[in-house]
Amino acid sequence: MRTCEVLQGKFQHTVLYNFLKTLASALWHILPVCLLVLFATILYNIRMSIQDFNKRIAELASRSQKLGVCTFTDFLTQQEIATVQKISPCPVFFEDGGSFCQRKIARFGEETMPNSQFPLTVLECVLLGGKFSTELSHRDVLGALMALGIERNKVGDIFVQDGVFVVVHNSVLPLVQQQLTSIGKNNVEVKILQQLPPNCAPRTKQIAVPVSSNRLDNVIAKVFSISRESAQQLIERDKVQIDGSVANKPTRVLKVGEATSVRGYGKFVFDGTNGQSKKGKTYMQFSVFC
Repeated sequence: MRTCEVLQGKFQHTVLYNFLKTLASALWHILPVCLLVLFATILYNIRMSIQDFNKRIAELASRSQKLGVCTFTDFLTQQEIATVQKISPCPVFFEDGGSFCQRKIARFGEETMPNSQFPLTVLECVLLGGKFSTELSHRDVLGALMALGIERNKVGDIFVQDGVFVVVHNSVLPLVQQQLTSIGKNNVEVKILQQLPPNCAPRTKQIAVPVSSNRLDNVIAKVFSISRESAQQLIERDKVQIDGSVANKPTRVLKVGEATSVRGYGKFVFDGTNGQSKKGKTYMQFSVFC
């Protein structure tokens, strides 16, 4: 009787082992296919998103030209702004609530056309304190706005230094005024401003570094004190943008006035040249965002 139980247990373990082995083998063979399908799906969705965006821009520009009125986008990212400037068939203008914001609304049509005022409003969220009030971050403010059901493209730049300031699309202004009564654990009161205060402007420091050439990889290496190989890797991994567009060529030559963003390191603007070093290298001037 005991022998039968032992044999039965071994048989069950053998069956379970063979089942798991077969399952693992099947998963191993179909895993590459699953990853390939997933990657293709992601690429397809990205492509469709880009096509939808381009179609929307073309429709707004066409409506402005045909009807002789101004049309507007929602808030755009730097990359979207660069795309609009590239594909727009008519003059396009941008506004952000301040001359230093990253997120902007595009207008198709001249200022002389009807309804040319940009549909955005600058708000100050005056902190009223609270029993457990804490210091606020950008994430806190954005989270409070999105908790009201507001989409990200209806919100412009957010500033939390020396007060809390946010730029919103006029379509969500009534909702924000009525419903935004707290951010995090802080009670707030929303007030309308004519424009963003000067203290919201980004702070920069001026540096001059000797550079053999204004190749992108060379400049990034000098500005952020990293190796040229590291700079090239950042560029090849699409972590570098110039004026909102991804720059993936290390040999790309920087032009005066271009703003370069390096994910994980910061942002700088190429201001021009400023003399030469004793070794013949050119000193290049940059405004680095603090």
